[in-house]
Amino acid sequence: MSHGLEPAPSSGTRLGDLLDDPSLNLRLLVGGDAARRRRVMGTHALEVESPSRWLARGWVMLTLGMRLHRRPQAQRDLVAELDGLGVAALGFGEGVVFDAVPRTIIEEATARGFPVFVVPPETPFRDVIAATYRGSLSAGSSAFQRLTSMQRHLMDALGEEDPRETIVERLAWIVGGTVGLIAADGGTMVASGALPVQALRPLLVDQHHFLDVEVAGWSLLAAPVKVRTDDEPVWLVVGAKGGFARASAEPAVRATVALLVAVRRLDEAGVRRDRASRAALLEELLESGSASSPVELTHRARSFGLDFQDRTVGVIVRRRTHSSDGFADSDLSHRFLRRVEQLAIPHLAVIRPADIVAVVQARKAARLWSLFDEITAADGDALVAIGRDVRGVADIPPSINDAVLVGRRLAQPASGPQFGTVADLDLPGTLLAQTAQGSIESIVRGLLDGISERPVMLETLVSYFDHHLDVPATAEALYLHPNTLRYRLRQIETIVGASLRDPATVSALYLALEARKTGLG
Repeated sequence: MSHGLEPAPSSGTRLGDLLDDPSLNLRLLVGGDAARRRRVMGTHALEVESPSRWLARGWVMLTLGMRLHRRPQAQRDLVAELDGLGVAALGFGEGVVFDAVPRTIIEEATARGFPVFVVPPETPFRDVIAATYRGSLSAGSSAFQRLTSMQRHLMDALGEEDPRETIVERLAWIVGGTVGLIAADGGTMVASGALPVQALRPLLVDQHHFLDVEVAGWSLLAAPVKVRTDDEPVWLVVGAKGGFARASAEPAVRATVALLVAVRRLDEAGVRRDRASRAALLEELLESGSASSPVELTHRARSFGLDFQDRTVGVIVRRRTHSSDGFADSDLSHRFLRRVEQLAIPHLAVIRPADIVAVVQARKAARLWSLFDEITAADGDALVAIGRDVRGVADIPPSINDAVLVGRRLAQPASGPQFGTVADLDLPGTLLAQTAQGSIESIVRGLLDGISERPVMLETLVSYFDHHLDVPATAEALYLHPNTLRYRLRQIETIVGASLRDPATVSALYLALEARKTGLG
């Protein structure tokens, strides 16, 4: 089956290419077909001691033998030095210092299987060097064209339904090995076949750079895929038993990493857009007097999977103690949203400065409770508050109000339960939960407006109730003399027109303050 890209043939300049160039008239003196297949990376003319300082593996050395005249041991040492370095061949120029290649060089080269060829007097060394350079340019152009074709072939995978799986499959075909994406926790996300993940995993711990290793009989290349430098990397792993062509595999791996980073960025952008759309709808549902009709809001909720046919509840997720860093940037907010998304739970959610407000739905209620247990188990400071069941968009605001009340109850003690439902509310909380928001607002304003206009009086009343109507404890908390506090309480009685010793007045003010704290009044 054609993939639109042919596997790379063996490329680059070979010694046989130079020998076959009719303009050079070179002649192979030592070596056969294996010598002709040797890759030539470059050519250098040298007449110095220890020429390996100026050469590298795969290069050809050209010499006239100026320092070798009547020095047979130096001739043997030269061949040994070049062979030990991995030089491709020795080109010996005849007709200047030596009429023919010295027999000692021929014997040593034959014993080692090291190629030697003759450069005739009429062929300048510069022509041999130029021919090598031209061949390298041609090979480089071919390699560039192949890399471009390979990148195009991989890029086409972005249009597939599952681009990661397609990219992995195509890279496996290109390199002729097995390819996989390994998560930061060592789990295999997608793979074209079996890889020695268990053996490789210890090598990836605290590693953030390209790896080229041999593990359990496998040759492996591993490259981190990270959008940001502080991300936990996903690893792109390419492997084969017995090895593979690293020279062509490495650029393919690096090109694929860049493509996978692009896929991750697209994923993140899509997640951000989806979260923003869900948050905007929930904010509109919680507003009084929305411009959208209930039918329209219902249809929009259904577009996010919320049809209210299964158990649906309002949820508040918050911390018992507030952080100055803000809740929106906390691990808890990201963990909750990520788990809801991973579990494909239909939901709406908005992150606020102090909490996450959400509506979640699940076919099995146990799935929701398991999620909430997971959130609280992972963070001892996390609180999850659940409101009444939601059977339509009109039930969402009351359910969220319930959750606000439950969350306040959970947060009041320094330690205690991390999870609560509307059934856990006390009598005042239940009364507030069952009271329509519009009807209680006017009552709260009638009771508290006069006090709210005088912040000192409001602070005094709140502290008085927080300390269970205990005058000495309240005075101590406010740094007041008890008589000063009693004077303020008499002023509050004047403002409300009733005695703070009257149970009805105390109950009404207490409920009004609770409603005010929860945003109901």
